[in-house]
Amino acid sequence: MKAARDLIVLATAGALLAGSRWLRAEANEARAGWPAEESAPYAPSPGAVPFVSLGYRELAADLLWVRMLGYLGGHSDTAEGIHGLVVAAAAADPNFPEVYTIGARAMRVADKGVDATTLEEAAEFVQSGMAAHPDDYALPELAGEIYVADLDSKDPAQKRVWQEKGAALLEKALRMPGATAEDATLVAALRSKLGQHERAVRELREMMLVSKDAASRRDMLEKLAELEQRDASAVELEIKTAREAFETAWQRDRPDVPEGMYVLLGPPRKPYIDFADLASDRDLISAGDEEVLEPLDDGSTPAGTTAPGAASPPTKSPAAPTNTPAAPTADPAAPAPAAAPPATR
Repeated sequence: MKAARDLIVLATAGALLAGSRWLRAEANEARAGWPAEESAPYAPSPGAVPFVSLGYRELAADLLWVRMLGYLGGHSDTAEGIHGLVVAAAAADPNFPEVYTIGARAMRVADKGVDATTLEEAAEFVQSGMAAHPDDYALPELAGEIYVADLDSKDPAQKRVWQEKGAALLEKALRMPGATAEDATLVAALRSKLGQHERAVRELREMMLVSKDAASRRDMLEKLAELEQRDASAVELEIKTAREAFETAWQRDRPDVPEGMYVLLGPPRKPYIDFADLASDRDLISAGDEEVLEPLDDGSTPAGTTAPGAASPPTKSPAAPTNTPAAPTADPAAPAPAAAPPATR
């Protein structure tokens, strides 16, 4: 009896185990057909960060940064989710430059949701960090690359707007301390493509004058010769002459300031007024025989009158008539006119 009961228990347990495995397989198969759910991680808004962090803003920025790095490594990370985390981290600690550069790059390589809207958000996010880090050339350089290389549109007007923004940001990065001149040829090509040929030539010449990198100068020289359709050796000689003239003037006028500051200040002003600088090739004192312009009539002056301050038009005196009658002669017999009464007080 006991053996039969144990056999029944074992059979029931085996049936339950087999049934649970079958149900599990069916559930997994049904779940595989469900649409994938993508939920972005929680990130406080920039305005709520001071309250959520309870005053520990740097700690909150570190936690949000670590959360972003862990979220990026998955297979369901979205550009919008990364954007929310890095924006909150930057609001918690603006003096964290990596959150702008690495955060924007993370948005560019996210697993899902990378489109023109999120790429433009990434570029704008990088530009927002330029106020806190005005001397970091990597920020305008990265924002310019996003506008130029990543953003594309079938609308020519929108594409031109993005390319102009990117070119301006790259130019700003090239002029900042520590920047390299590698993007100078790219900026010149963009300006030429946008129809700004003269500006491309002028700015490329300027970069050649200030660049110290021999390889970058060689690339810029080749691009400049292509834009001007001239021989590269002639362009190089011209720029070398201009560079020597600039250095001579710099060392003569202000040798104690950096060359960039000399470009802003220029040569020292003269301690006196040089009237030769004020000379003109025409007489500035006497009016001469210059034509006097009449004021415009706005309709407020009555016809036949002259506006105040205006010169009266010349008038002709009427010609004397040829047949003028003779003046009448006085009659001697007529009585003399009575004398006027004396004046009384």
